[in-house]
Amino acid sequence: MVTPRQKFEDQLRRLEDEKAEYARDMRELERLVEKYELVVIASPAVESEPTEKKVFRTVLAAKRAEGIIRASGHPVQSAELFKILTIDRDLELGGTYPPNALTNALATSRKLQFLKDYVDKSWEYVAF
Repeated sequence: MVTPRQKFEDQLRRLEDEKAEYARDMRELERLVEKYELVVIASPAVESEPTEKKVFRTVLAAKRAEGIIRASGHPVQSAELFKILTIDRDLELGGTYPPNALTNALATSRKLQFLKDYVDKSWEYVAF
């Protein structure tokens, strides 16, 4: 019977072998780049998410924003909603500019209505 320690040592050995293989590949790659004077561009470290997850996040953001507006009992500015959702409630919104993603989610929600220039020339949302 294989003990947990033996399993761990086998796994550690495999990782060391992979590490050595990676180091050999990198040395070979560096040799080829230098020999042929190639320009190497790094690929993005994080792969982009499928669009289904982004859409789901925006729908979730709109539902949570509606709850925040109903709980407050008065119109809430979109900047304040963004702060509450991202900082206080740890919701990550995707996109190049996340506040726009939230604003788009709120604008497409059928249960929310925006009030332009309601107070201080800002956009506020109210649930109805």
